[in-house]
Amino acid sequence: MNPSELDVVILCGGLGTRFRQVDPQTPKVMASVEGRPFLDWIIELFYTQGCRRFIFCTGYKSDVIEAYLRTSKYGIETEVVISKETEPLGTAGAVKHAEKSIHSEPFLLVNGDSYCKIDLAAFIQFHIRNNACVSMALVSADTRKDTGSVALDTRTLEVAAFQEKGTTEGTYSNAGIYIFSKKIISRWNPAQPLSLEYDIFPKLVGQGLYGFVVDGPVIDIGTPERYYGAAAYFKNQNT
Repeated sequence: MNPSELDVVILCGGLGTRFRQVDPQTPKVMASVEGRPFLDWIIELFYTQGCRRFIFCTGYKSDVIEAYLRTSKYGIETEVVISKETEPLGTAGAVKHAEKSIHSEPFLLVNGDSYCKIDLAAFIQFHIRNNACVSMALVSADTRKDTGSVALDTRTLEVAAFQEKGTTEGTYSNAGIYIFSKKIISRWNPAQPLSLEYDIFPKLVGQGLYGFVVDGPVIDIGTPERYYGAAAYFKNQNT
C-alpha cells in the first residue's frame, strides 16, 4: 500500500481553551506559526509523502478552517472532505462521525495540534507486516505528564500498557499519529462522546495495538509556552 492510497483524517475540532490565552479568536489548528497556519505544516508533512485525500474533523470555529481549506495551495490536487460535528464528540467520537467519509482500509489518523516527522511508507509497512488493528507512532518519553504514557513489548512491538496523562511511567509517549483499521471504528457507539486516549487505547492493549518508534520530537501548540516553542522549531526548519 502506498501513501497515495491512504486517507488522512485530521482532528481539528478541539476547543483549545489553554491556547486562547494566545489568541482567543482563532481555532488552535489555525494558529500562525512562521507565517502559516499550524495545520498547513501538518498537511504538508503528509502531502509531500504522497497523500492526496484529507478528511478534516472540525467543530469549534469550523468556518475559519473551512475558509482556509478552500483557498489553500493543496486544494487543486487533493480531495478535501469536511466532517463537522455540531457538539463536542471527543477524539474517537469525531472519527466515528467521519466514518462514512473514510474510504481507505486502513486509514491515517493525526492530531491537528501536534506535529512529528515520520516516514509514512515505513509506518504503513510496519502496520501491514504486524497485521495490526491500530499502529501508534511513539517517541521516547520525557518528563511531561500531559501526553499518553506507553509501555512497549520490545520483542513483539505490541503496546503493553497505555495510560493517558498524569504519569511518566512508560518508556514512550504517544506522538498523535496512528494507522487504524476501519473495523475498529465500526464497533464504537455513535450515540455517546468517546475519547481515543481514555476510552479506546487502554482497551486495545493486547488486541492488536502496536507501537512504531520514531525519533521525534513532537511539536505541539497545546499551551502558550509550547506554541512559542513551535514557532522557534519551524523557524529553524526554514533556515
